[in-house]
Amino acid sequence: MNLQKMKYLREVVRREFSVSAAARALHTCQPAISKQIRDLERQLGQELFVRQGNRLVRLTPIGQRIANLANTVCETIDEINFIAQESLLEAEHHIRIATIPAHARFILPEPMQQFSKQHPRTHFQVDRASPAEITNLVRSGEVDLGVTPVMASDVKDVGLLHYESYPRVVLVPGKYAALARKTLTLKLLTDYPIITTGRGGSLGYSSSDVLSVFAAAGVQPNILLSAPDLDIVKACVKKGLGIAIFPSYAYDKKQDREIKAVDASHLFPPSHINIVIRVDPPVRPIVREFLKLLQPRRAPTPTARVPE
Repeated sequence: MNLQKMKYLREVVRREFSVSAAARALHTCQPAISKQIRDLERQLGQELFVRQGNRLVRLTPIGQRIANLANTVCETIDEINFIAQESLLEAEHHIRIATIPAHARFILPEPMQQFSKQHPRTHFQVDRASPAEITNLVRSGEVDLGVTPVMASDVKDVGLLHYESYPRVVLVPGKYAALARKTLTLKLLTDYPIITTGRGGSLGYSSSDVLSVFAAAGVQPNILLSAPDLDIVKACVKKGLGIAIFPSYAYDKKQDREIKAVDASHLFPPSHINIVIRVDPPVRPIVREFLKLLQPRRAPTPTARVPE
């Protein structure tokens, strides 16, 4: 017994026992349906139809019970197929991204907004993770891509695309407005209390590369406090507790009117943002389209390119 026989039985009953009508509905030939019905009856050892010559007239009592069950089976299979297709359609328009909180807050909203205008059915899922977790989530296939500060030397078995490099700026509150008018030096910055994000931890964004610049120059910065994320650091700067050294993407001239951003690219290395993707299997078409929006824009590193 197979599903095809169940479908043929159901369709014959639906078409008021007209085998030719059932054949047209199922895009097959009349002899094929007749043969399958006969095979089913032999397999069950039961006559399912009352016949007049070669014509099917009605169901036998046992045929009625079996036809009811066959209809239930077919409807269940149809429902399973519908759910599967619905899931596939949803997956076609679903993009899963893992990133650190800073990138989720300052980097992703703009490209997601642009992409949503072009692909309004797309649904984004953004998960918070550390850089190490991001790479593992991409490698395992739990997310489609990762947005991360890690560099090519830090990842294996995945592809890495350079997205953007942002210069460092010093965020200065009104209390220290005079600093914004001076030529910045490391020695000058040590005269002011500095607020940092610590060394990253699970939050991903780290001030360690900034602090290493001071260390390499043999200069001791005046670290007032370490906060868990960039928003908290900015809030402390706005209250005048100190200055902060940030990637420029974290400063918004309209929203951060209480503070000034002073270019410090001559003192500190830029903040790099890279995209981590799976190499095998390749990314899905909808993800590939989104990656085209994240093509290298500035100071690309020799890593990978968006797959064609």
